[in-house]
Amino acid sequence: MSDRELKAQLAEVFRQLVRKMVTDWSNQVSRTCSMTQFHILKKLALEGPKKVSELAQSLDITPGAITVRSDKLIEEGYARRYRDEQDRRVVYLEITEKGSERFQRIEEQRDRMIELMFDGFSDDELRREIAVFKRILHNLQHKGEE
Repeated sequence: MSDRELKAQLAEVFRQLVRKMVTDWSNQVSRTCSMTQFHILKKLALEGPKKVSELAQSLDITPGAITVRSDKLIEEGYARRYRDEQDRRVVYLEITEKGSERFQRIEEQRDRMIELMFDGFSDDELRREIAVFKRILHNLQHKGEE
């Protein structure tokens, strides 16, 4: 098999893996909370209130996307939005008690899903996979800019 064919096969397997993870997240972990919404709740739970712009930057999505995804969290009572007292243009999000409880439940489900995904892998195998994915990420982040 040629280098090109191997890379294409790897890209296809990776696509299938990502698709399966997203599907399993939706079916098993949370039907009402997307992965992005979970990551918003996680940031807020672990780091406290955040500016929408800070959340967007840390999650590598646009402030508009944060707003769209946080609207449902707010509607469900998992988060609240408020403006800075000194600068009304600055908008913050914070997790509510109900959101903290929801985050904990989803995190437990996510942990079970991760355990299932990596069942049977040795620590060395996991370390090698981490290194591979970091290298792919680095290539996408830096070599794509050239």
